[in-house]
Amino acid sequence: MAFPVEVTSTVGVSKDNLEYGSFRKWLIPISASATIHTDEGKPPVQVGEALAFIIRRSAIQHSFHEMMEPPHQGTMDLALDLFDRYGRLKDEIREHPLRKGSGVWKGELDDGNLVLIEDVKVERRYRRKRVGSKLILHILEQALMSRHNVAFAFAASAAHFNDDGGAGDAKPSSVPHHVKVEGIASFLRFLQFRRVGLTGWFALARDSEHPSRHLVRHKDPNPKLEIDDMIDSDSDEEVVECNADFTQTRVKKSEWDARWLGSKPKQQPAITSRSRPLHYAVKTLPDKDALVFLKSHTRDGILEEFPLESLDGRGDTLLHVAAKASKPACVAWLLRQPTIAAFTVADNYAGYTPLEALQSKLEDRRVRAPHGFSRTRLMADKFDGFDEDSTACLLILRGIKDPSPEQRMRAKFGCSCNECLEGFLSPHMLMKLRVQGQRWDGFLTELIPPGKGWYAEFKDLLNHFPESFRPRVKRSRDLQEAIVLLMGAIVCCLSEGKVPRRAAVLGYLQATEAWARVEGQYFTQGGTVAALVRAVFESAKQLDPELGDGILDAEPGKGQNSGPKCRNDLEFEFVRCHCADDATPEKETDKPLP
Repeated sequence: MAFPVEVTSTVGVSKDNLEYGSFRKWLIPISASATIHTDEGKPPVQVGEALAFIIRRSAIQHSFHEMMEPPHQGTMDLALDLFDRYGRLKDEIREHPLRKGSGVWKGELDDGNLVLIEDVKVERRYRRKRVGSKLILHILEQALMSRHNVAFAFAASAAHFNDDGGAGDAKPSSVPHHVKVEGIASFLRFLQFRRVGLTGWFALARDSEHPSRHLVRHKDPNPKLEIDDMIDSDSDEEVVECNADFTQTRVKKSEWDARWLGSKPKQQPAITSRSRPLHYAVKTLPDKDALVFLKSHTRDGILEEFPLESLDGRGDTLLHVAAKASKPACVAWLLRQPTIAAFTVADNYAGYTPLEALQSKLEDRRVRAPHGFSRTRLMADKFDGFDEDSTACLLILRGIKDPSPEQRMRAKFGCSCNECLEGFLSPHMLMKLRVQGQRWDGFLTELIPPGKGWYAEFKDLLNHFPESFRPRVKRSRDLQEAIVLLMGAIVCCLSEGKVPRRAAVLGYLQATEAWARVEGQYFTQGGTVAALVRAVFESAKQLDPELGDGILDAEPGKGQNSGPKCRNDLEFEFVRCHCADDATPEKETDKPLP
């Protein structure tokens, strides 16, 4: 006998809620419950539940990653998998010929509030009875109410239907994971969700005229399925060990067992007995040792020969594996082999060429690092460049055999426009800083000259200086004049296409009559060039028209899109840190995650 399913929900939480109360200005949880009445004389029985979040993106867009990380694993994954740090859809999902998938999702995902369907749990014996559909449709009905102004709903194919069968189920499901994921993907498509690029995420547009709403289910592409038997992962699997400082270390399970349980280390099979020996050697051995193995086990070697052209279960060629492992000697040797050279443009199952696969891995490393067992520490602002081997691999795969120092620095700092000064300061960033510096200079020199009233007008500028320095500026006209002169020197530096470090900035003042006053008054009392440079960066970021609510034009007569686009165009804090060489020292203690 079928019983009607009733779905109820709670929308929002109080400010005292321990889990989500501190995020309530921009995050609205929705908890839904599905119940049935099997006996009118007894309370209803819960057969399913779901959790979702309405996300008011405009309230957090300037720090999207930072705000989305603390509340929940799902909000963090959504932010980092699909969006850049300012809540805009990643370029590769918009533009990459393969990674964009169906291509129906573009810049419209940059704007509007979101609803994330985080978790749906249905007791196993009530599945395939439309309980999950009713839960999700009920959540969408609540989220799409006009007061929430939600434009898109998101769900991850691997996040639903926790395998807990419920109290009535004695044993876990034996259904393979990939079969579950495929089934959930089919279920989401039935509800008119469509895959975002080739990621594991699906989205539903509120607008019934959006192209995704007209994409038939069978034309919504799936990424190629990985073949576990051909991946040749280590039979001695890795486990995550959380250190005292909450960083993670990956260790072999046999090592962990030996250390903590006193068991004997597990004997690993020989490399030559693996299903893909060359792939495994390149992935696990040091670069020089891996190269020796390659040379001795291929057609020119003296030992057992293995094919260079083989693919593993991820569709990776040897060049993919060597690139992702940052093994420059192996990469260079492989590119000299006639049968491998053509693989520079070969795509793996994820849609990446070897160079793109390396770039994707390095980008992930640039943005985040695991923290504890389930948190993520955001690293973009502290990015100090890629390591030497990764940089070398990038240059080799780009065909740069004898790189100049500038080319090496651009590869190290992730420059994608090939024009960044010292590898990190892009033409677009330089233009924004120059425009904002000129505005500051104009305000300081024309609006109110140093003297009475100057401090009251520009005290916000002084927030970038040490607290002990600020009262001195209020009392000293000489310090006010020094600030005006230094801001003018910073503008000169930027206008001539130079990185605004201390030596470059002071070079415009040291030959002038004012230098003695600047040196004697400003620097001896604790002033720095870095403080004024920080003010320029902060203003440029706050007023940037690319970040959604900027109110300033880029530059009179010049469009924001002039010149090549670069990965570093909006990394204000990263670039500032590499310009500030006389900043007041700060304690480099990692703050606890919120």
